[in-house]
Amino acid sequence: MRSRRAAVHSRGNGLWSNHRLPSTNAACAGKPLRVAEAEDGPLGARSVALVTGASKGIGRACAEALAADGFDLCITGRSAGSLEAAAEELRRHDGRVVPVVADVTSVDDLNQLVTTVDDQLGRLDAIVINSGGPPKGLVQDLTDAEWQDGFEELLLGPLRYLRAFLDRLRDSAQPRFIVIGSSSVERPIERLSISNALRPALKGLVASLAVELGPAGITFNLVGPGRTDTERLRATDEATADRRGATLEEIRRSSAAAIPMGRIARPEEIGALVAFLASPEAGYITGQTILVDGGLTRGRPWA
Repeated sequence: MRSRRAAVHSRGNGLWSNHRLPSTNAACAGKPLRVAEAEDGPLGARSVALVTGASKGIGRACAEALAADGFDLCITGRSAGSLEAAAEELRRHDGRVVPVVADVTSVDDLNQLVTTVDDQLGRLDAIVINSGGPPKGLVQDLTDAEWQDGFEELLLGPLRYLRAFLDRLRDSAQPRFIVIGSSSVERPIERLSISNALRPALKGLVASLAVELGPAGITFNLVGPGRTDTERLRATDEATADRRGATLEEIRRSSAAAIPMGRIARPEEIGALVAFLASPEAGYITGQTILVDGGLTRGRPWA
């Protein structure tokens, strides 16, 4: 196996320089869909997925669904305790689970993550990028530093991960790159100005990558959850309740009433879609933004 320790920032003359795209004839050869076989990696026949922000919430649900579908996992998060607890639960699916403390915005953490994936798992077939999201606030109240942090998290972070692991995805028989976004890609959400500005840019990036790297057989998709039962949503609702002089229950009832399905989403509903997009059956779905919002995004300008 060739050396896979290329530096994260090595770009040559362009983002994908020194990477030769395979002939598109191979993609049209009529080969049956298959899970990657043992010879594709030295440590086992099971496919491997990397899930960031996987210690709780939507990221945890994505990891759970992938583990249930037979993936070995590398999961990341910023809290060692929460991450190890999640890893222990995920191991009940009888696969390998490697927890790594990492921040999606840290280049040093990413370099160490590449080494860990290579050494402990030996291959990579799917990447699921999930992060907590930028700070809330109105445009006029947010600082330059907060906008810069949002850019690092929502746009530059996923791009760095792709650059770092591109060779591993090329070696996979079933390569997938999935980004967890937000319904704000289609409609702005009140007081989430950074998300409203940058997540549509992420949608454009995913679509561009699907065209640029389609000949390599890698699929790129963005999943846009609407209101989902996570700690972040609860904190947002509590802040809204304080601002409006209402109770948390009143805010939640009002929010649910605005959704055609009449309720907020469960994290596992997002995880189920991610697991499908990582499956062989989703091999022809790429460049898409798929909303999981119960019909919320349908015309009114504010959530």
